[in-house]
Amino acid sequence: MGVLVQRFAVNVPVWDDWERVRLIEKFEEGKMTVSDLYAPHIEHRMVIPRIVMLTLNKGTGGDLKAEMGVIFFTVFATAVAVFLLLRDTLARSDGLLYGTAFCANLLLFSPLQWENFLWAVQVAFMLPMCCVCWALVVLRVKRHWSVGLRFGFCLLLALVATHSFSHGMLVWPVVLMSVLLQPDFSSTARSKWKFLSGWIVAAALVLGCYFSDLQNASHSGHAYNQMPGEAPPGIANFSATIANPDKAIHFFGSFLGNPLARITRLPARDVAPWFGWTLAACFALGAARWFLRWKHKDEIARALPWLALGGTAVTVALMVALSRAEVAGVRSALTPRYNSMSLYLLLSVGLLGMIFGQEIMKRSGSRQMLFSIFTGAFLVTQFQSWAYGIVRMEQWENSRLHSLTSLLYINHFYPEADTRLDVSPAFVRDQANILNRYGYLAQPLARNANTEPFTLASKPLPTNRWALDRVEMSSDGDALEIAGWTLLPESAGGTASHGILVTRPAAAESESDENDASPADVLQVASIHALPPMSSAVADNAFNFKRELDRPDFSSWSARVPIADLFDESIDSVVLKLFAVDARKMRMHRLAKKITVTSSGTVTVEDTN
Repeated sequence: MGVLVQRFAVNVPVWDDWERVRLIEKFEEGKMTVSDLYAPHIEHRMVIPRIVMLTLNKGTGGDLKAEMGVIFFTVFATAVAVFLLLRDTLARSDGLLYGTAFCANLLLFSPLQWENFLWAVQVAFMLPMCCVCWALVVLRVKRHWSVGLRFGFCLLLALVATHSFSHGMLVWPVVLMSVLLQPDFSSTARSKWKFLSGWIVAAALVLGCYFSDLQNASHSGHAYNQMPGEAPPGIANFSATIANPDKAIHFFGSFLGNPLARITRLPARDVAPWFGWTLAACFALGAARWFLRWKHKDEIARALPWLALGGTAVTVALMVALSRAEVAGVRSALTPRYNSMSLYLLLSVGLLGMIFGQEIMKRSGSRQMLFSIFTGAFLVTQFQSWAYGIVRMEQWENSRLHSLTSLLYINHFYPEADTRLDVSPAFVRDQANILNRYGYLAQPLARNANTEPFTLASKPLPTNRWALDRVEMSSDGDALEIAGWTLLPESAGGTASHGILVTRPAAAESESDENDASPADVLQVASIHALPPMSSAVADNAFNFKRELDRPDFSSWSARVPIADLFDESIDSVVLKLFAVDARKMRMHRLAKKITVTSSGTVTVEDTN
């Protein structure tokens, strides 16, 4: 996964990433206050991620890939905590330990979470579950760790989690219930109750401040249409969700079934809720079994971390269903970022089943055989999930690189039909200019609408890598419409281009000038239609290993150039050329066609050398 993140990470802000700009500007001007750090983003007080962002932003010149590195190492830290919990649950000499840890890591590092690994703002999303896992580890440490020391570490983890994302608040009840139910937490009942009393007081103070004046301070496009100063969407839409519980119930099941939704060829939206409801039922049965065996203190202690993690996943699913089902729709339950929380229910059910099954397997003598069968079945499902997720990571990269191309020209024309940068191009333009002022963009914004930011490839794009489907005047005669499909050269990975530049010779050049190396005026950046925006295809139903078609649907594009942009009073005709952009290398590849348009509306397309 580290290699995949390095391969597919793109340094360009998208959607909620733009929320950082206001804070960066205040920080750079020396006007930032604690209130700015504590201000809600929807329902989330993202103090810790904002501190991480400001630190890395200053140290790396705004490179968002550094934050993606933090996300990866947050998952790595989570994996270490999960391993320590596994080691506490399974005997250290048990041959199942490392095999089980490997299976757990396949879930934790799954590329089904491509949105988490490749979206910088998701630092906030990933920290809370890491803190939950480490709090459970700290609670299990007894040797050389006093109750007071464990309280201090758990308090620190709870503060980090709570001030990262809203589901981080669950650290408080998780620790409370774990200490309350852990039979061997301390040698004396007094120290245990002192811990619990202090914990309840701390939780009341922190959460009381958290919910005080909890009003959205973010752009409405990132806050489910809630304007700054309004109640967060979960609170604003709660009554509507209660009035229509069917959506919330379906959302709840889909959320929990997300990690398994792509292991079949059936539509993900159809199978996810059944997987989720089944896992929730298995967890409920498992929890009931362990609490019925309360006198078996050792078994309870072994199972308690997994009961806590499974309960956390179920509670998060309920919270998100109640706050998002009505405003975002059931389909959004399958967004890839939710895998980072729902996977813990699958992990919990698996571990509770293993602990229970160890007794049966020991008695039957078929322990290794049964474990091999279940592990083999799990690995088969993960092969398909990983293959699917890697395809999605590549598509994410292409979409973000197309966003980078659009962003370059944001001061000259808005991206046509492009929601990959944000729902509001005007908002992007304003925020991008602030980042550009401080040198915090990967590529500075183009001062002029020309091809100067890109170098020209020495050869035209091979003819089998592109085609023009349509070049004609619009029905109203006000614009030239161009459509086609384009793949980059095999040397660039053979992916869809990251934009098509529709150009004409610069004013200083002759219209017959054939020197493509000279900067040309850019009239439009064509929209690559099939590249997904932020989350339009997260709930898709298809799983296809086929990466390339004769005319790839995923590389189709179109452009509409107003006639008013082509001519002035002194020009009767203009020659247009097209260039396919490789934004990762900042290179453009010429398409061997030229389009001649006359002021009378005649359009001709000719091959060029």
